[in-house]
Amino acid sequence: MKKTVKLIAALMAVIFICALFAGCKEKDPDAEKNPVVLKLGDMTLTRFYWDSLYGTNKNYYHLSQGAISMEDYFKIVQEEMERYAVTLKAARDKNFELTAEEEASIEADAESQWEYIKGVFMDKVDESITDSDAVLNEFERLFELDTGYSSELYRKCLRETLRDRLLIKKLMASMTEGMEPDDAEIRNQIDLLINSESQSGFSSFVSRFKSYAAGEGDPFVFVPDECFTVVQYLVNDGDGADQRMAEADAALEAGMTSAEFTELVGSDSNDDESMREERARSMGYLVHDDLRDEYTTEFFYAANVANGRKVVPGMQMGSIPEYDVYKTTDNRIVVKIHEEGCTRYLMVARKYIKGNVSYKAGDDIWELGRRTATEYIQRKYFDDQVEEWYQAALKGKKIKWYFDRFKSSYLPRILED
Repeated sequence: MKKTVKLIAALMAVIFICALFAGCKEKDPDAEKNPVVLKLGDMTLTRFYWDSLYGTNKNYYHLSQGAISMEDYFKIVQEEMERYAVTLKAARDKNFELTAEEEASIEADAESQWEYIKGVFMDKVDESITDSDAVLNEFERLFELDTGYSSELYRKCLRETLRDRLLIKKLMASMTEGMEPDDAEIRNQIDLLINSESQSGFSSFVSRFKSYAAGEGDPFVFVPDECFTVVQYLVNDGDGADQRMAEADAALEAGMTSAEFTELVGSDSNDDESMREERARSMGYLVHDDLRDEYTTEFFYAANVANGRKVVPGMQMGSIPEYDVYKTTDNRIVVKIHEEGCTRYLMVARKYIKGNVSYKAGDDIWELGRRTATEYIQRKYFDDQVEEWYQAALKGKKIKWYFDRFKSSYLPRILED
């Protein structure tokens, strides 16, 4: 396989993984370098598209490891490109208009991806070349040598592939508008998510928990082991520290509800600024024996005491830090513990038992299930329609390949059509 194919495939896999592409128009000034390789009605796809798809197919890794023959892989990509062709033709035939914002987004995306690719090749330019024009000339030479495309042609095709991808998204949206799952389909998707997460270990759960707690990820639906979270009121040593601790102690001794303590945690007097955020207080800091290295000894021990645990593995007699225990009026434990530089007040926020996380209609887990179920039914409907178009195109022999223009670059010999 040519070096050209290997490098462009690797670049495409990084940048366009899971994306859809289409080639440039047949009347390209660089048609010799980027020839039309497929025709469907009045629509053509060029080798640029084939190169892109060749490196992004999910079976490419198996090809690189020798698990799939070059001939079999070629046929896999051929079929995928045919399916894509009928999809893109349907999208183009709709004559969707792109807004100015969408066109700007395409341009920005194309520029971002090009800057990444350009950086890869600029790193290959010999450092002894210092003249700016000479550097650009050497970059262009290396780029065309390895990819087979001039930078101008490549960027032109890149923009068009991104535009066509957006047209396909618009096609799917127009065909599936209003399609919503019923409750049974939502629950089925949640069950599938639970089954998937239940196969993962605790470290994977921790990653999902932290992402969700930060408001950046989906809710977790399965807990692999018992754990809990705590909220913290932190007082750093320094001016005013004694007064703040005295006020907190007095309030706890006089009788404070857990809700009132949570309000104190969220106040400006808390030196743990992250706890001032409502979401952070709601989720708390995750505590489990596997996470003890993430916290100070005092924090970890006090958190466990707040959860009703007196014997903490790894804590030796004589090394147990001193602490004070308060109870809220609704029988929640607040543990006060001092360590070098600060004093902490900790209370359990949530407890998680091993197993499925309970949910109800309308909550975050339900909405996750609804979203994934919606995506599933819409994608299935769309894929079924594409399959119908594809089979019709095959039956009508509407797809024409020009294998002689590119096939020998991918296979030792041109196979019989």
